[in-house]
Amino acid sequence: MMEQGASEKVILNLKSGAISVEVDGENLVMTQNEPQFGEIFNKKILAEVLSIDESDIQADYPVQWVSTGLGAVIVPLKSVEAI
Repeated sequence: MMEQGASEKVILNLKSGAISVEVDGENLVMTQNEPQFGEIFNKKILAEVLSIDESDIQADYPVQWVSTGLGAVIVPLKSVEAI
C-alpha cells in the first residue's frame, strides 16, 4: 500500500511499445497508445455471428477493428439489453 498522496510511475515495456502506468493513491492510470483503426465489418453479417438483431447495432457508428496494443472488434450497441 502506498502513502496517501504518493505518486509512482511505472513503464511497461510491451510488444506494442512503452506503456506508462501511474499509481496515484488507490488509483491506477494507464496511458494507452494512439488507437489504430482497421477493417470495418458488415453489420448484418456480424449481427448474425453474434446472434443479435442488426437493429441492435447503432447505425451512426461503424463496427470496426481498433487497437491500442491489443486489437478488438468494437460493436456499438444501442443498449445492454442487446446482449
